[in-house]
Amino acid sequence: MKKIAYFSIGIPDPSQGGSGIINYYILKELINKNYLVDAFFLSNNNFLSNHASSFFFDKIKNKLNNFHFIDVKQKKNKKLNFFYNHLKDVHNVKLCEEYIKKINTNYDTYISLDLGWAIALKKKNNVLSILGDPYHSRIIHGHNESILKKIKAISTSLKFVVKKIGKDLNGKNKVVVNFSKNHVDEYCSKGLYCKHLNYFSTFYSYNKIKKKFNSKGPFIITHLGDLSTTASRKNVDFLRKSLKVLSEKINRKIILFFIGRYAGNKNLFLNYKNIKIKYMGHIKDLDKKLIKSDAVISVADYPVGTRTRLLNAMSLGVPCIAHISSSLGLHQLKDREDILFCRNVNEFVKNVILLSSDINLQKKLSRNARKTWNKNFNPKINVQKILDKINC
Repeated sequence: MKKIAYFSIGIPDPSQGGSGIINYYILKELINKNYLVDAFFLSNNNFLSNHASSFFFDKIKNKLNNFHFIDVKQKKNKKLNFFYNHLKDVHNVKLCEEYIKKINTNYDTYISLDLGWAIALKKKNNVLSILGDPYHSRIIHGHNESILKKIKAISTSLKFVVKKIGKDLNGKNKVVVNFSKNHVDEYCSKGLYCKHLNYFSTFYSYNKIKKKFNSKGPFIITHLGDLSTTASRKNVDFLRKSLKVLSEKINRKIILFFIGRYAGNKNLFLNYKNIKIKYMGHIKDLDKKLIKSDAVISVADYPVGTRTRLLNAMSLGVPCIAHISSSLGLHQLKDREDILFCRNVNEFVKNVILLSSDINLQKKLSRNARKTWNKNFNPKINVQKILDKINC
């Protein structure tokens, strides 16, 4: 029986997005193949308490050979360090290396998610390294980050630093992948050979897809995602500029739902004519709520990673409106065919008015969204393509 070591961040939780989805579907597939799987999760108690649910992990943990949680202590980094050393600090490489040294088992295959584990596994063979969103991109395009923090982040993106990572991660029987083509292109141009693979989101069966479309009554828009994330905070910034304009130009009533853990301050917005805002918090049966939406929005100018919240909506056939920056991580999507893209407030307002007044466009986007999702972002297809890279 093949022995697999899986190293990641977070917890297996498809309701959490990002690493939670990757962890859940890859581990589930490895278990289905009857491999002997040991899983190691780097996280902290605050994240597990406030941003994740153990429900899905509880369903699979007894099928793992073993699992371990490594707690990352919250600490202030007072070092004025830059370049590769700073990158190692922010990804907890030292902690990962110390933990791997304690492991006595020789595994047939090593799979890692996040750069910290990938660097820590540099001396191992048969390694698949799945890289998350680049640190420098998250900080440079982040929300109210300090100048010093941005300078330190930029230092980690210099060519000689990325080339050094390439020496650690690339090699015979080693594969490095990322889900965003723009990040793959940057890595490769700087000396870290990285393959692009399509991302995936939660699978919903065809009978759950949106069937009813709205030509009368309130037009329901949904923002999906924890409001503490960078993308969500930038979404809020964009919406603060947009809702007043939308309220003055649209004749139809709008209901804007915020769905996600820790909605936080419920006075994020002023009261607007024709627009009612509701905070729903975390919802277990997300699909049932989403298919009642007329549109899901992700309008942050944030050209980092992939917007899982869009893919979740598209898998259910819910029309989406997104900032054009989302297309860098989801280059497969076509404007006016699969999704409506916008570049600024005025384009966003025009798209909402257009979609709310054209039921045929709603149906077209719904149909094409599910079709494109099924072709490009279906976990039942894409997870195996990932594992194929390391012969699992």
